[in-house]
This record gives sequence, structure tokens and C-alpha cells, in this order.
Amino acid sequence: MKKYSAAVVGLGSIGQGLDYDLDVNRKDICLTHASSYYQHYGFQLVAGVDTSDSFRAKFKSKFQAPAFLTVSELEKIKPDVISICVPSHLHKSIFDEVIDLGPKAIVCEKPISDSLLEADEMVKKAQSKQCLLIVNFIRRFEKGNLELKKKFDRNEFGKIRKVSVFYSKGVLNNGSHFINLLSFFFGEPVYCRVIQKGNVLGNLDIEPDFLLKFQNGVDAYFIAGTETDFSVKEIVFLTEKGIINYQQGGMKIEYFPVDISSIFKDYKIKSLESQPVTTDFNRYQWYTVDALYNHLEHGVDCNSDGLSALHTQLVVDKIFSQYNQMEGMK
Repeated sequence: MKKYSAAVVGLGSIGQGLDYDLDVNRKDICLTHASSYYQHYGFQLVAGVDTSDSFRAKFKSKFQAPAFLTVSELEKIKPDVISICVPSHLHKSIFDEVIDLGPKAIVCEKPISDSLLEADEMVKKAQSKQCLLIVNFIRRFEKGNLELKKKFDRNEFGKIRKVSVFYSKGVLNNGSHFINLLSFFFGEPVYCRVIQKGNVLGNLDIEPDFLLKFQNGVDAYFIAGTETDFSVKEIVFLTEKGIINYQQGGMKIEYFPVDISSIFKDYKIKSLESQPVTTDFNRYQWYTVDALYNHLEHGVDCNSDGLSALHTQLVVDKIFSQYNQMEGMK
């Protein structure tokens, strides 16, 4: 079996930190790029890159592989696959260095860039170099979300009446995950309207309430919470045949079908008994890498590429534009 060499640029939280303290051979949790390459049978983790001395030392200690100060030092290895896990405002500059090394694929953390222009340039450059660009919208790969999409495609829930999305920590940082996910389920948005401005997070992100209408006719209302209260990543799908509760960002997905009331004759109600959709969210990053392997080895299309991420970025850009035109509204 062929193994593809892989390197991780950026050894912070998503690069290696989130599951760093777990045993290197533990397989039931996989939250970072480094762990996913290390755990997957189709890859060999060959290097890391970071400007932090301590992060490089931790990488070398755990994964027994070299860690470099600069991307240019990867030239001596030329990995088949390179993950970009640096802050989003650095994505474009790191991407330009990485793609010149000639990798077969680049896995870039979301959002693809803070700049729509830069995102477009990255997508076009990857296409011109015949390099697969995956953007790490993890829910497009995780098995519970894929099963839910199949159920939507089979029309198991009947007509989708409305969708409510509850998010916090910004439309760019977290809201974009669910814009992208609903686009995966229902087609790209065809209409966008900011309803209420909400909070401003520093100079880089915002938390408005907004409405999106998707290609298949589904309306989704995004409602912002307050991150300082608690982090919220929940979706409620109101359907013809019941209600789907999508909880804690996808950790738990439950379907509550319509039932007949035992008290009021012929009165339809939401059942108190749920039908779970099996998820494996503790290993979400492994599923991204597995999809990448299936593409490289078998030519299987990837569910989240640069173009789909660019479409999400376009929607986010429209939300920011409308937000900035709503002076004085709270």
C-alpha cells in the first residue's frame, strides 16, 4: 500500500495542540492535522514547521520527525501533502511558499483567507498547478454529517420547512462552518439579508443575525449568541416529518419524528423519542485525511475544495458588506 508523505505548517492548536497530551497511539480521538497523518494508514508524517521553538520541540518529541523554522526547509523533503495551520491572515503567503514545493495536495484551514481576492488567487493558482486544494470544513467529511446528507437527499424527512442556526464567535470564524455545511446539504445560497447587526469582535469579525435562502428553497435563519456567555454551535431543522436537533457543532444529531398524541386524538406532535444519527466527531480530522487519501489513491472527489470554500467566502463577504451599510442598527 502506498504511503504519502505529509507535513504540517503551523504547530499550534489545530496543527498539533488540541490532542497533544493524548497518547500518540490512541485512535479514538483525532483532532489535529499532525495526529491525523500519524494515525492514518495511508500517510507518513515527515515534518512540521513553526516559528516557535517550543512547538517545534514538542512536535519532534511526540512524532519523532523533524521540525523546521521555515517553509523553505521543506524543499529537502518535498512532501506529497502539506497542511496550512497558521492564522488565516497568513494563509496566502504560506500557500505561495508551499505550492512552489510541488505538492500533490494542500489542506488549508478555514477560512481559506481573510481576503476574498486572496482566496480567489489561491484557488486559481492551485488549479493552474494541478494541486488539489482542500479547505478544512470538517463537517463535509465526518461520517454523521455525510449520513445526514444522504437522508436529506433521499427525502427521508419530507420538506424542510425552516432551519435555525445558533452560532457564536463570529460569522467568519464559526458562522462560516454552518454556511458551508448548509450549502453542502441544500446547494449554494441564492439570497442573503442581514437582519440585525449584533456584536463586533475586535476588528476582524462580527456576529449579526441573518437570513440565507438556498438553491433548493430552504430558508435558514442564523442567530448569533454571545461567546462570553458560552460557545454555541447548534442547528434545528424543522421538517415536514419531524425535527432534527444538531447539537454541539455535530457531536450529537437526533431526529424526533412526528407522533400521534396519546391524550388528544388525531393530534400530531413531536415525539419524545429520538432516532440518533451516528457520529464520530471525536475523530473529525481523521475523516478529512481519509477523504484526501481516497482522492489521491482512487480519484474520489473531495467534498470540500477551494472552489466550494470560495463560494462560502463570497457569502461571508456579502454579510460583511450589508453589515457595514447598516449604520446605527443594533
